[in-house]
Amino acid sequence: MHARLHRLAQLACVPFALALAAAPAHATNLVDNPGFESPALGGVVARYTCNCVPSGFGWTVGGAGVDLIRLYWAPHEGSQSLDMNQDIQTAGTPPGAVSQVIATTPGTTYTIGFWMAANPDHSRAPDDGPPIKTMDVSFGPTTHSYTFDVTGRTLAEPGWTYHEFDAVATAATTTLSFVSTFTGYAGAAIDDVSVTASAVTPVRPGTWGRIKQLYR
Repeated sequence: MHARLHRLAQLACVPFALALAAAPAHATNLVDNPGFESPALGGVVARYTCNCVPSGFGWTVGGAGVDLIRLYWAPHEGSQSLDMNQDIQTAGTPPGAVSQVIATTPGTTYTIGFWMAANPDHSRAPDDGPPIKTMDVSFGPTTHSYTFDVTGRTLAEPGWTYHEFDAVATAATTTLSFVSTFTGYAGAAIDDVSVTASAVTPVRPGTWGRIKQLYR
């Protein structure tokens, strides 16, 4: 009788054991300065035009440049976010881009996540560009295109929306890039970027054998 009760207690613990065996490790964000909180601005905007990594920024600026924005519109989190089109104060502002080289393991699947909105300032329309803001996001050779409709959005409520996709790394480093694809001073905005390994911790060797013994 006691032996049967002991075995039943062991069987009741099987689902819990399986859950622990398959539980993934805590995912680490591999992105440097993912929320664009560095460098901390004393004013509203920092305009980056160089094809370089500005001091403390952690991202390589490309295209026609980008604007780092502090509290002009509500960021997704923290105090700062990034406008993908730099406002050059004239008509026909060309698109900008940012990129970052991420250390990766070949063959590993990574989840790329980010929050997207757009600069809701229409004070100099039509120079602000189309209401549908467009942007390409790449992780190595994998590229996805995204859109954001700024219609009805405000500085207080820019409408942050989360996006993510998976991609497999093929090398020891992989370039993550965000590229605006339209003209106008009011660009797509991004915040809180993440790249995390999607691998699940394997079941510890011998676990399945011990579980099978309980059912004999």
